[in-house]
Amino acid sequence: MLDRSRNESEARRLAERIELYMDEFPGRRANIIALSAGTGIATWALEALPSKYHVGPWVSRSALSRDYDSAWRCSGSTGTCTCFTPRAIRS
Repeated sequence: MLDRSRNESEARRLAERIELYMDEFPGRRANIIALSAGTGIATWALEALPSKYHVGPWVSRSALSRDYDSAWRCSGSTGTCTCFTPRAIRS
């Protein structure tokens, strides 16, 4: 997650692949599962998708901040939206 510009570029590429898949197979859903730093790329890819594309279930074990607003993710999903965020670190 350290090279944000590269990760955002990869996210745009992923969004394009999701669009191509959904255009090629209308009616099928794209299910998204992301882990660790991949959640940033998946999140930004979903943010980049035009509103006409709705993914299926979205599951992430997020490396993003627990304060990151994830409400938009569920609004673009036709299935269940489950986001696991890191616990607060206690010293």
